[in-house]
Amino acid sequence: MSQSRLSLLARRKSRRTTEPETELNNEPGFPGSCCFGKGMDMKRSPWSVIVLTLTALILGGRMVWEGLFSRIAGCFLPEAGLFGASRRLLDIIIHHPVSAAIGLTAPSLGWFYLVIGLSWIGALAAVWMRQTWGWTIALVLALLTLLFPGPSNILTALILVLLFLPQTRTWLHVRGE
Repeated sequence: MSQSRLSLLARRKSRRTTEPETELNNEPGFPGSCCFGKGMDMKRSPWSVIVLTLTALILGGRMVWEGLFSRIAGCFLPEAGLFGASRRLLDIIIHHPVSAAIGLTAPSLGWFYLVIGLSWIGALAAVWMRQTWGWTIALVLALLTLLFPGPSNILTALILVLLFLPQTRTWLHVRGE
């Protein structure tokens, strides 16, 4: 081994032996303590974040699937299930003369579905890493998802309610309650 590598290993070893073992600071608000803020347990995520994740995964996953389908097949998925009622409205929009004039087609709308759906997955990753900006991105995505008409707006409304619950905001350290 080289001399610099040996000295680095020696410094690491001496640091381990000289630093006293410290226990977690149990004062509320101290990062690494068992409690944060208003008695929030850091080891367990609140139920609102779990339900938010499941709901947003259903919504985002369906949007990714629908975007891929419209890009590959050139049309939207057939009307079925929770997302089916919006198909009639999208077909009316796609076949409108103004839409044809600006070049709005099912495959071009597929990109919008793909971007929003994949962004949901990224926002959820940020929420689980407890990044404050993940809450903001999830809020913007929820508002954008409201542009898609139909019963899927029920899931989006549920996501909006979950984002503004005190447990979610406390867990993500979002201010402005």
